[in-house]
Amino acid sequence: IANLFMIYLITRDALLHEVYMQQKHNDILFGKYEIVSILGTGSFGTVYLSKHTLLECYRAIKTIPKTTGMTDSLLHEAQLLKSLQHPGIPCLYDIEEDDNAYYLIEEFVEGESLEHFLLHQNNISQSTFLDLSLQLCNIFQYLHNIKPSPILYLDLKPEHIIVCGMQIKLIDF
Repeated sequence: IANLFMIYLITRDALLHEVYMQQKHNDILFGKYEIVSILGTGSFGTVYLSKHTLLECYRAIKTIPKTTGMTDSLLHEAQLLKSLQHPGIPCLYDIEEDDNAYYLIEEFVEGESLEHFLLHQNNISQSTFLDLSLQLCNIFQYLHNIKPSPILYLDLKPEHIIVCGMQIKLIDF
């Protein structure tokens, strides 16, 4: 029962934060990020598409309400992302916070999930299949060879692989 209550609290707080952010739609966060739309929601937060008002470029903003108790996990993710330098892994630009939440400001990856990409293809050539597969293998080789501690990506699923043109990006660390 205690676990169910914790899930209820986390879900409730995530929904309350989503309502708060919807009220802020088209507002400017931290003096430079205009919220454009919602990219997705998860069990612990929401990811928004934003436009940097000065640089006129898009960013993904992952929000995690402070009430979820995910502070350590969020800070660990931020430390991890800032240390990774690979074309198949989105860049972390900044981390912000306010009274309600933490915000990871990340590279906006424009494309479609591998799942959608595959569903919209009549057929996939052997060379395209091999190219995408090798890119994914290259990302994992990079992650598994990081010293002193390799990184094991434990949430691999088609919606976390984004196809941008013919470049693959692995998201949601």
